[in-house]
Amino acid sequence: MKNLLFLILAIILISGCKKDELSNTQKGPIITISNNTIQDTVYIGSDYTLIGSITSQEDLFEVKIFRITQSSESQIGQTIVSFSNVNSYNFQIPITNITEKTTIKIIATDKNNISTIFNYTIITKPNNAPPVITFTNGINEASVNQGSSYEINGNIISEEGLSEVKYFKVTNVGETQIGQAVTSFTNANSYDFKLNVTDIAEQTVIKIMATDKKNQTSSLNFTIKVYVTTINSYNNIVLGAQVNSLIGGSFASFDGTVYNLPDAKANSSKVDIIFFYGQTNMATLSAPSNLTDLNQIFTTVSNPSTWATKNATKLLKNNSLNFEGITDGTAIPNVNATGAAKVSNVAVGDVICFRTASTSANPNKNGVLKVVAISGNTSTATITFNVKMEK
Repeated sequence: MKNLLFLILAIILISGCKKDELSNTQKGPIITISNNTIQDTVYIGSDYTLIGSITSQEDLFEVKIFRITQSSESQIGQTIVSFSNVNSYNFQIPITNITEKTTIKIIATDKNNISTIFNYTIITKPNNAPPVITFTNGINEASVNQGSSYEINGNIISEEGLSEVKYFKVTNVGETQIGQAVTSFTNANSYDFKLNVTDIAEQTVIKIMATDKKNQTSSLNFTIKVYVTTINSYNNIVLGAQVNSLIGGSFASFDGTVYNLPDAKANSSKVDIIFFYGQTNMATLSAPSNLTDLNQIFTTVSNPSTWATKNATKLLKNNSLNFEGITDGTAIPNVNATGAAKVSNVAVGDVICFRTASTSANPNKNGVLKVVAISGNTSTATITFNVKMEK
């Protein structure tokens, strides 16, 4: 009887030990991160999404997620208590604007109140430099004539890789985007850009703005200035040849006046161009200083050899010049070194540049004229031209 009692007691003790052994080997939820790491590194100010899963032998009861920094700890969202599958739960945790070392703590608890705690650390590092914009040859401004076009060229370097490039026209009232943003790059780390700005009527500022993949933005302005009109224009100037008694043959660029020969002598410093028609040279525009020809053409008492001032104007035919496109004095060529004392065989449509003499009433100025008509082929002929003169 005593032996039987000992046997029953031993069986009870062994059975209790097995239950304790089973209890001690029971595991809580298992937390796994998709990249199989316990930390990652991001740039300061970045966002991050932590992706992973939780599996549990026993049914999950709840999941809590916390964001921990050096100065604070706060729960992210609400405690999760509803699961489509109580034995497996997939999570994606968005973490925004990470500015310092941050720990994401996940606490998963099953129905037996067994919890697992998992910490994931996000370390921050300084951002790379924002995009660097440079213009070709370091030039950030240019000057053009009104109505002209200009092409802006440059390069953008981006360590992070470019996300987009935009162009804006900047005025006193705001900015207007030019075209669509550039979002496709052969090399997102180095982009050569070209922007053609057309029909420039006034000073224009173009802003180039570059944004990288970390949303860092840089901008740089290019200024296009417009030449201020600095010309005097005289249209339909008519000169008569050497024996034309009705129309004078001497032109003053100072104010566009046409003088007959006696009046030209009296105002010799103002006269820059004389017209005559020769048998060999035909229609000719001459400097008053060209006495080799003028002494043969003019024989009266007022002939240029008797003038107090004989301006040595320089003239040069240049039919490649766009006369109509000239809106500023700086666009008129200086022919002081290349011009001559006359231009012969002048025809309708000819463009003739000239440079006034230092002795002129309008000294050392560049001018250009375009012949619009020639009437007659004798010493009474007339020539009509338009003039643009540097002020």
